[in-house]
Amino acid sequence: RKYVPVVSQEQCQSYKNDFNAEYDEYRRLHAQVDAEVRKFTKFQERWKLLSPGSQEYTVKKIKVLVRGGDAGTEN
Repeated sequence: RKYVPVVSQEQCQSYKNDFNAEYDEYRRLHAQVDAEVRKFTKFQERWKLLSPGSQEYTVKKIKVLVRGGDAGTEN
């Protein structure tokens, strides 16, 4: 555990300062993760509409396997 129980006002302020110093980076990273989740969700929704065995299904499947999933960002 990084922090021990708060026993003084100075310690409380120190924890607040640590939190505030890291919060902007947390928000930035959270936004990046959220954007990637939206891409995967959109890809999954489009994938469900494809018929297994169709040409589009096969092409997207190959792109996913070869490029690691970024095929979902293309039309």
